Amino acid sequence: LDPVACLQYIRKGMGYIKEHHVAYIMYYFSLLCGVVLPDGSLRALLGSSSGNISLVVSNVRGGSEPLVFRGKVAKDFYGLVPPPPGVGVGCLILSYTDKLVFTVNADSAVGVDPVEMVDHISNAVHLLMEAPKAEDLE
Repeated sequence: LDPVACLQYIRKGMGYIKEHHVAYIMYYFSLLCGVVLPDGSLRALLGSSSGNISLVVSNVRGGSEPLVFRGKVAKDFYGLVPPPPGVGVGCLILSYTDKLVFTVNADSAVGVDPVEMVDHISNAVHLLMEAPKAEDLE
C-alpha cells in the first residue's frame, strides 16, 4: 500500500469525523453513561457498540519545547490507549520535543504481534518522510 495515499485517506475521514456534530454528541453521551450506568451495564454497552472495531488509535500532537514541572524537565513522554471491551488493539501516536512516539497495547488472544505492528508503522513513517511534500509536487 502507498503510505501517502493511506495518509490522505485517513486525514480526509478523520477530518470529517472530528468536525462533525455527532462527535460532540457521542463524547458527551459517553461521559454521561460513564457517570450514570453501573460498571456491568457500561461494559455491555461498550462491548456491543465496539463489535466491528478491532483497533483504537489516538494521535496527540505535543509541543516542540520540553515541559517543565517544578523545575524538572520532562525528557520523554509516553502514553497509553487501553482498548475498550471487545477491542483487541490500542495504539497511541504522539509527538513530544519533535520526536514521534508509538505505544501499542494488544490483547494476546487477538493474535496481533505488537512488535511487528510497530515495525510496520515505523516503516510507513520512514516512507512518508522520504515522500515528496505536496507543495513540492506543484
